[in-house]
Amino acid sequence: MLAEPDVASPLLTCLVPARNAAQDLPGFLESVALFCDAVVALDDGSTDNTASLLASSSLVRILLANPRRETYHGWDDAANRARLLEAASALKPRWLLWLDADERLDPAEGQALRQFITAQAMADSAYGFRVFPLRNDLEHYEERCLWVYRLFHHAPGQILEGRRLHLFPIPAQIPRSRWRRTTLRIQHLGGLTAARRRSRYDKYRQADPACEFQTDYRALLRDPPAALPRWTPRSPHEPMLWEEVVATASSTGSAPGHAARGLSISFLVLLPGDAAELPCPGFEGDPLEILQPGDADGLDHELLLVDNAVSVLPEATPPQASPEGVGLESVALNGLAINTRLVEAKGEIVCFLAPWLHYSPGAFRRMVEAHRRGFAMVTGAHHHADQLSGDRSLPPSSGDSMGAVLGTPPDLCSWRRDALLEIGGFPPMLRLPCRDLNAALMAAGWQAYAAAGVQMDRSGPVTVSHPS
Repeated sequence: MLAEPDVASPLLTCLVPARNAAQDLPGFLESVALFCDAVVALDDGSTDNTASLLASSSLVRILLANPRRETYHGWDDAANRARLLEAASALKPRWLLWLDADERLDPAEGQALRQFITAQAMADSAYGFRVFPLRNDLEHYEERCLWVYRLFHHAPGQILEGRRLHLFPIPAQIPRSRWRRTTLRIQHLGGLTAARRRSRYDKYRQADPACEFQTDYRALLRDPPAALPRWTPRSPHEPMLWEEVVATASSTGSAPGHAARGLSISFLVLLPGDAAELPCPGFEGDPLEILQPGDADGLDHELLLVDNAVSVLPEATPPQASPEGVGLESVALNGLAINTRLVEAKGEIVCFLAPWLHYSPGAFRRMVEAHRRGFAMVTGAHHHADQLSGDRSLPPSSGDSMGAVLGTPPDLCSWRRDALLEIGGFPPMLRLPCRDLNAALMAAGWQAYAAAGVQMDRSGPVTVSHPS
């Protein structure tokens, strides 16, 4: 337990919305007692003894409650968190941390967090953590991680903005330019077993039956890899800010931190028809040989064929469709088919390949390097042969010695797989360019980067499958 917390103005207060969390709360309360001074909790209509467990804890200073309901239908995470933030003001807290009942900070992470807010954290910033899913037991995890923003300094009048589900609970008063990433790690128990993964999937399907807030939740059911690394405590010498790790990695040529382990690319090869019917239209040879020699040297990668991935938009007129193909402005990608491969993919990064997509030599290596710095979208200098709208968010010259963080959604890019899965994958019909998809990623808090030395060219015509 913490020694003599300042109950008048707690240094660190944990905010937790909980529903049917009885199995997780004992471990949760034991964990947060090591680094938090107080907890403000909300029981969201539980049908188990969540409320009584919270009420019996001396750490829980304020307990809110919603009326009991039998399912997750009507779950309003935004409203719950707004109530928690408002209620916490009564404690005059200094720092606030969002943590769910099925999440943990191990003792070393908790100690580092406490030291960080005491000595280094800035009151005008919000801070991000990496969430790693624990699998099978409390000692093994998947190396794929999700960035979340959970820590900020309290100030009177703070409000949250965002949709009912899948929001980033950072006050609107803290601009995105002040969202900074840390090396702190959260353990997530929500998918520990197959039964828990199914329960989590059912929860979101009840709360979002029309997939209004995420187009597909099936990724929640995915089984973990057979080989899983063992969780290891953080080093006391590890820098607290991710930007420090990136700077060190850039100077030494190494990959930054835990998130970079095992990074690889899944190349999604976009086919106009059935891969079993070779030769494939538009390809000079076997689609599996689309990579040029040297393109992926030194990169752990796989190629996944996506059947029937390219089609003509419904509004395309007959003159636009010819045996030679169609212009890119008339093309749609089959997001449902692509998502099937996205769920199966083993790579941490996904990238499209097609005869009409061209990448400069060394582009994939540079893209991987940028993804390893934490960016979800990595693009370059595009040359649009068919005069599609240019990417005005890019730096003025592809020859710049340094890349640039983008303030607007990029056109074509590579993606972090976990970022795509977080927003439900690709939309059912993906129109080119991909700005709408990338805008959704940026709205969810992910960043885009234009990497120096990377060029991605799109040139038509595109061979597509036409209805018979």
